Amino acid sequence: MRKHLGVTAACALLLAPLALTEGTASAHGTSLSPPSRALVCKDLGVMNGGGGRTRSEACNAAYQRSREYPFKDWMGVLQAEVAGHHRSFLPDGKLCSANRPRFEGLDLARTDWPAQKLRSDSEQTLVFRETARHAPSHFEYYVTKDGYDPAKPLAWKDLEAIPFLVAEQPAIDTHTSWATHLPAKKGRHLIFTIWQRELPSSGEAFYACSDVDFT
Repeated sequence: MRKHLGVTAACALLLAPLALTEGTASAHGTSLSPPSRALVCKDLGVMNGGGGRTRSEACNAAYQRSREYPFKDWMGVLQAEVAGHHRSFLPDGKLCSANRPRFEGLDLARTDWPAQKLRSDSEQTLVFRETARHAPSHFEYYVTKDGYDPAKPLAWKDLEAIPFLVAEQPAIDTHTSWATHLPAKKGRHLIFTIWQRELPSSGEAFYACSDVDFT
């Protein structure tokens, strides 16, 4: 798998900065493209119409498990003091929720999570959306191995050992994007994103699970 180092970030205000709601002041970002589970369900309206009644049964099930919290606080899937020790803080089966009970609906092992179609072995722009600016930061993008089964809880062993994108950022804007080369994959997969703020400013890390379909 190709490890993409030294990439250039194109930090652009693609959308107006999001106004933070009460209770999310410490929450800061998620994957926008491909969209994280929390973001895609929020955008499908999982909190509207009585809650959990969207065209996505996976989003509805996540709502039934965790109610509205993961979607109201879609930018807050984090651990505050990780400082790079991700495997110590996130056990198998708890990667998508960052091992936080309030987000456990995002860990549901299902084959019907909404998935973004991606062209295998091609150039693609990945976008991370922040609601607060931070520096410095370290990003890693992992993809699941061939033979990945979305019907089973996501484990560290399901991810390729080497991230296909690594980026060091001296400054983070509200939208950060990278032009990168996607791995050669086929069918249903998951992209797991880690945004690690760096010491001494903070040991905080944010996580995102994005369901994708390679064609």
